[in-house]
Amino acid sequence: MSSDWTRPFEPDEHTVALYHFDEGEGSEAHDACGDPELTLRAYKEALWGSRPGFGSAARFDRQNAHLLVGPANNDKLELRTCTQEWTIEAWVRYSGPGGKDRARSWPPGKGYTLAEGYRQGWSFYLHQTKTEGLKSTREDGLIPGARFIGSLRGRDPNHDTSNALMPETPFGWLQEDRGRFCDTEWHHVAWQFRYRDQTNFLFVDGRLVRKAQLPAAGTASTRIIVNDAERCDIPFQVGGFLRPEHRAGWTPGDFGMTMFNLEGEIDELRISKVMRYPVADRLSIIRQKLPAAGLNLPYQVSLGTDAAAGRAAWELEAGNLPAGLTLDQHAGVIRGTTEGTVAEQEFVIRSRDEAGATDEHAFKLAVARGRLVTESLPPAFAGAAYSAGLTAEHMAGPLRWEVVSRTLPAGMGLDGQTGRLSGTAVEEGGSRVSVQVTDAAGLEDRAELTLKVLPVALRVLDADEHTVVLYDWQGPGGRLIPERVSGAPELALTYTNMGGDRRVCWPGREGR
Repeated sequence: MSSDWTRPFEPDEHTVALYHFDEGEGSEAHDACGDPELTLRAYKEALWGSRPGFGSAARFDRQNAHLLVGPANNDKLELRTCTQEWTIEAWVRYSGPGGKDRARSWPPGKGYTLAEGYRQGWSFYLHQTKTEGLKSTREDGLIPGARFIGSLRGRDPNHDTSNALMPETPFGWLQEDRGRFCDTEWHHVAWQFRYRDQTNFLFVDGRLVRKAQLPAAGTASTRIIVNDAERCDIPFQVGGFLRPEHRAGWTPGDFGMTMFNLEGEIDELRISKVMRYPVADRLSIIRQKLPAAGLNLPYQVSLGTDAAAGRAAWELEAGNLPAGLTLDQHAGVIRGTTEGTVAEQEFVIRSRDEAGATDEHAFKLAVARGRLVTESLPPAFAGAAYSAGLTAEHMAGPLRWEVVSRTLPAGMGLDGQTGRLSGTAVEEGGSRVSVQVTDAAGLEDRAELTLKVLPVALRVLDADEHTVVLYDWQGPGGRLIPERVSGAPELALTYTNMGGDRRVCWPGREGR
């Protein structure tokens, strides 16, 4: 779809959040769609500017006190309602002298070096074009950048896309100037993202300046955007990031009080669950990664195009689809029931629209045998309730689960329909069992799993007369973890970098 970015935005069915900043007074900014949960409040006092034809605007002077702060862990502002695509956009006017914008100068998004909070989220910002030191000028210009920080659970390789989307990286820029602007006039900036092909699009004043598909080409990175973080304790912030006022030993070139904060104005900040602006000027096949198919299972995936003139037709240009699959030449759909496994089969598909424009792309598709995915189990504690689910992939439901060799610890059982281990173990020890899953077509797979049952005394360690120090990692925040035995301030632990609170939940235990 398209949208007129030159006029004030009006809410529509695709709008997730919209701030006109037309209040012009007070210390709150309200969502134009009417959601009171999205209200932004100034950290101390809001500043206001004006813009001809648009009304008032939010103004910022690089100080923490004037930042606009919204809720934490809100589904709309965390982009969880943008399940297919998003557009994040705003009008911005930079009025600073230059040289202070080595990094994010106006992000709506999440905090980075906040003392408390679980660090997730995204940011969209302006960046000075000189990345070494702080000696750039306004004439050197500002360019847009974006960042997405996903779940911190376990060893998530998709946690941070910064290496690909930061402005200083060469990946994906379409022109040498990167859309920079070097004045104090109003400019429209937009960040669009599409899950289907993991492609980010950055616009300045309606012009596409960057097209970056993840994982980043030519690098070893495997990172993509996966919005599965269950919580974010850091609030949504506009105009910069709240941060401590003083940090011993830090220089102005580090993450000081006013780094990342805007000197200027913002107007018409909008989040949409669609891509509002065209990303191609002629027919282009969407470079999506095809999901793997399961052996002997029905498979269907739709292909797509950008900027097609009328209806697009499809044909297999080179290679072959995996056995059992065909291409619907009218609908652009690959469908069928697979007949054999294949590690990765490559084929070229061509598309032609009604104006005669063509494009082709080489796709890869794997066909995998169904399997039991679970490789290990969290430990249980004797006398404490336990629950852990087993998982399988590429298998036709309903699935049937069973223990086929040896037995589970006394008090534990496996639900044959859900594949969930649960119960209360009676005795300490361990049990190695062979678990099998069978799908509706009779396909079987099994795995050898060990379930350890630990002493309940290990579930929570308490202090006694022999304890010297004890840290239990509880408490409201992750910045300062007190020592429980003495409570001595000098024994407290604190974080030393900008990761913030990284405590996680452990299955079978309460707290973090």
